[in-house]
Amino acid sequence: LRLALAPLSARNLQETRRNRVKDFVHVAGPLNVQQLLLLTRTRRAPYLRLAKMPRGPTVTFRLESYSLMRDVAHAQQRPKCPERAFQSAPLAVLNNMTATDPLKLAAVLFQGLVPPINVDKVKLSSCQRVLLVDYDAAAETIRLRHYLISAQPAGVGKQVQRLLERKSLPDLGQYEDVSDFLRGRRAAQDDDDDDNDDDNDD
Repeated sequence: LRLALAPLSARNLQETRRNRVKDFVHVAGPLNVQQLLLLTRTRRAPYLRLAKMPRGPTVTFRLESYSLMRDVAHAQQRPKCPERAFQSAPLAVLNNMTATDPLKLAAVLFQGLVPPINVDKVKLSSCQRVLLVDYDAAAETIRLRHYLISAQPAGVGKQVQRLLERKSLPDLGQYEDVSDFLRGRRAAQDDDDDDNDDDNDD
């Protein structure tokens, strides 16, 4: 959960059994902490509390189920978790969070977990993760998902896509035209094969 909200979370915070909620509330002001996420467990179920500092409000969620980050990675064939993706805050995406007043309150608190986006100034390279908050009306549950995203060119061929994904420009000296490169090496080879066939016919 801390990693999902990085870099705006206290990833290196070391808490002990002797710590109480008031201990964190007292240091929230000097450290400019605006919200607290509290995970607790009782005999009935685990709970997540989302509190706005310093005077509330606070919403409490009972956790029906959850998956650890390592469990998700083990389920994937090619898990990707680059450290640079956690250098910028995730994008908050809220779905169906306006049905009732309690949901609207929860939506405001979830939006406060990440900074607002300035569309005119945001860099595409900083948009690498999404924090999805989705309300399922049928099950009356809120799903919190964390995704790693990447920008991909659309409407172009495979060769153009590979060219755009390269970090350095390829050597085009062996091609007569850039279209030969986009068509692949076979285009130049096919021309040579046609010339050889003509020579054999003569």
